[in-house]
Amino acid sequence: MSLDRPDDLDRGAANRRAMLGDAWVERSLGQANSLNAEFQSQVTRHAWHDIWGRPGLDAQTRRLLVLGMTMGLARWEEFELHCRAAIRGGVPLAAIKEALMQGAIYCGVPAANTAFKITVGICQAEGITLDPAPLLPGHRVETHHTFSLPQLRVALQGAEAGV
Repeated sequence: MSLDRPDDLDRGAANRRAMLGDAWVERSLGQANSLNAEFQSQVTRHAWHDIWGRPGLDAQTRRLLVLGMTMGLARWEEFELHCRAAIRGGVPLAAIKEALMQGAIYCGVPAANTAFKITVGICQAEGITLDPAPLLPGHRVETHHTFSLPQLRVALQGAEAGV
């Protein structure tokens, strides 16, 4: 027994179009055949209606999450699709950059390197000018050490002795 309502497919298709654009969805659905039509329907109903249609996160947040997840999984074809859609959908490049910077820590520098290259390529293809920028020095972080009383005594004795 299915809990799907007939309008779930229509609502999912509307969300899918809003996020990826009519041309991409038409191309994707136009490739449906006897092998994959059920899968296309399932993706449209469940991913694009049940998940993308949920309250709680706005579209920009969902887009950034997808970028991070596809980056982490190294699913570059999906990353490129969703990155292009995010840029066309008005997600600020500053937000995309921060998602990729965060991803560098959790997914690894090689994944972030690939993600940045793909994003730069998309910007160039979309006619977005990225101005040259100097490399910035790293942020200095002051470290604070906590010492036990015996460690503190040794450290202070060393300081008094000129060590």
